[in-house]
Amino acid sequence: ALPASTFEEVLRESARALHISLTCDASVETYRRQYPYDSAEAAKVKYLINFGLPRAKRASLIDDAFERVFRGCEAAISRDFYMTPEQVKNLSGAGCIGSHLHDHLPLTALSGASQKEMVSKSIDQIVEWSGITPRVLSYPFGICEPGSTKMANMLRRCGIEAGFTVEPSVNGNGHFENPLFLNRYDCNLV
Repeated sequence: ALPASTFEEVLRESARALHISLTCDASVETYRRQYPYDSAEAAKVKYLINFGLPRAKRASLIDDAFERVFRGCEAAISRDFYMTPEQVKNLSGAGCIGSHLHDHLPLTALSGASQKEMVSKSIDQIVEWSGITPRVLSYPFGICEPGSTKMANMLRRCGIEAGFTVEPSVNGNGHFENPLFLNRYDCNLV
């Protein structure tokens, strides 16, 4: 809804009001690698929000910035842009549902306990709304390298059978050896 420069200014206003530092130690190469389809300015803002801030500060900052831009409209926006439990149930019934985690956090950046919490909460919510346990995960923000064996074992214990990274490549030549780290093409590549 906003150009990156305007959004960055809104974030800066919110950060000043909340006494949150918006400095990020990541290099230009790091945030461009994570967001290769965005402008450098947009990639920097996205990287800061998604990877550069602690969880609690990130949530406070986003809540404040959202209210500054969409004052009083959260309920209407939620109705327009989020699925209802009935829609989730219909999608699940058609065999088209998977997890994208509970809080949309980068899974590989979390501790083992937090990884399990995010996966379990997501699965529990989908089961509550649809009665169907998802078996597939699409990693928020993707992962460009396979995660750890420990993470893969946790996912299996949670019932996840396949996971999609954002590594733009065809699956084959050994890529099916671990279905928890399948390649996929980003929709922005089209």
